[in-house]
Amino acid sequence: MKNNVSAMAVVIATISLLGACASSAKDTTYGTVLQAQGGNAVELGKTWDAGDALESKGNKDIAKGQKLVREGEEKIAKGEGLVRTGNADAIAQKANYGHFIGTMGLATTPKQMKKEIKSLRDIAETWGNGLDSIKRGEKLIEEGEKNLVEGRAKIRKGGGFVTQGQGQKKAVEIKAQPVEPLTNVVVDDVKLEEIN
Repeated sequence: MKNNVSAMAVVIATISLLGACASSAKDTTYGTVLQAQGGNAVELGKTWDAGDALESKGNKDIAKGQKLVREGEEKIAKGEGLVRTGNADAIAQKANYGHFIGTMGLATTPKQMKKEIKSLRDIAETWGNGLDSIKRGEKLIEEGEKNLVEGRAKIRKGGGFVTQGQGQKKAVEIKAQPVEPLTNVVVDDVKLEEIN
């Protein structure tokens, strides 16, 4: 029993250590490496990490913007389909109504008259449904266009963050590079021994 408990404790400790190692390795960035060096490198590391965070935020904004654009395009396509269908229904029922009116009033019994009234109501309902479909389609198109505008703005803004973050990181990387003294440099046929 004690062996099982001891073995279980070792397994739990090992899993905990592996998890800690994995998360600390994942969190290591060029910025944290610079900060670990101390001195002036601490600020450079913080600046690099800030640039990395900015780039990450930009990429997230771009992804959200692309999603909004896709949703907008889908809404516009669906809305255009509803408008087409609604227009076709409304036009067909208007023509059907015109034809029906020409034949209406010929009923000779109440039963025939009820049939005419039912046909007229059916035409009115289908025509109305077509007009409703047009309204729903126009609303979807409007929502889709708003999504497109918002999505494109997010993509532009995210792109700016990515560019800014990458520039910030690159500037730190350049500043953090050790400067090697130049030796045996020849300028205008004059050999310079060493330039610092």
